[in-house]
Formats: sequence, structure tokens, C-alpha cells
Amino acid sequence: DLAAVSNLGLGSFVTTSVAVRFVFPMVSLEGHAWWILRTAPVALVGVWWGKFWIGFVPLLGFAVVLVATTNHLLGVAPELTVLFLLTLVPLIAAVVSLGLAFGAIYPKLDTQNAAQVATGFGAILYMLACVALISVVTALEAWPVSRLFWHTRRFVPLDAGDVAGVMLGLGAALVVPMIVFVVARRRGLVALAQLGA
Repeated sequence: DLAAVSNLGLGSFVTTSVAVRFVFPMVSLEGHAWWILRTAPVALVGVWWGKFWIGFVPLLGFAVVLVATTNHLLGVAPELTVLFLLTLVPLIAAVVSLGLAFGAIYPKLDTQNAAQVATGFGAILYMLACVALISVVTALEAWPVSRLFWHTRRFVPLDAGDVAGVMLGLGAALVVPMIVFVVARRRGLVALAQLGA
């Protein structure tokens, strides 16, 4: 049970380590040509969403393949694997949104080397924020998943109290990254607007 729950956290962390290399530097790699984007007839929100989808789609695909494959090797029940994969959608969205926000708050417009951008102070804060988020989501899912494991193995139906606890834990594990996504998006848009000023 511990290995299955930890696999979600480890898979998300590996995906975050990829995001710090490719998502976090997105704003900085625009360099001094950022003013071109700001003067183009494209809303700042459109620029943000464009960068978000460029980062979100491949990272989500990577995370899904990674977690699904390792869950299969661990012998995790397919139903729980589907639950983990559903959790990955808002979690990876929050990770990408945080990457764009921190990238806009701590830009390095004077470099074109993504590796240098990904080793700065802002990147370290970004990784710490993502680790905290992943830890919270994993902790929120730990008890519900352990109860589902227990009842599945013993073929015992969930009682009303367990159902309520499982739904509450799983709901919180989905809502928390959604809140982080919204907050990071708003903060990122403010930082992008100040960057172009």
C-alpha cells in the first residue's frame, strides 16, 4: 500500500524535475524579445495559456505513462491506477502553472541557456513549492487509498463512515491542486504584466 501511494508522489516529483528544466525557463527564454509578445495583438492571457498547454500536454503524458507503468509492475489494482491517473491531471496542471508563475517572478532575460535558468534561486523555490504540493496531495490520498486497498483485499463493502472519509480525502486531493493552479495562474499573469511594463 505504501509503495503504491508513494509511487504517485515519486512519479509527480520526477515529472516536476522535468518541468523545472522545460517549463520554468519558458518566460526567460523569450529574452529581450519579450516586448514583441507584449506589443503583438495577442492578450497576455492567451500567451499564458499557450505556454501552459505547451508544457502541460507532454508532461501529463509523461506522468501518466510513468505512473501507469510502475503501478502495473507493482501489481496495483487497475481501479486504483485509474484513481491515481485522475489525480495527476489537476496535480500536473498545478505544477505547470507554478512553473510559469515562478518563471515570471524570477526571470533571467539575459540568458538563452535553459540549464542556467533552471539552476537559479527561483527554480529552487519552484521545486520546493512543488514538493510541498505533491506531499500534501499524496498525504490526502494515503488514507482513502489504504482503506480501498483493505476493503478490496478482504471483499468487505465500505460502510457509510468509510465512504464519507474516502470521498472527503479524494475530493481534497483533487481540490487542493486546483486551488494552487488558479492562484499560481493569477500571480503569474500579474508578474508577466509587470515584466512587460
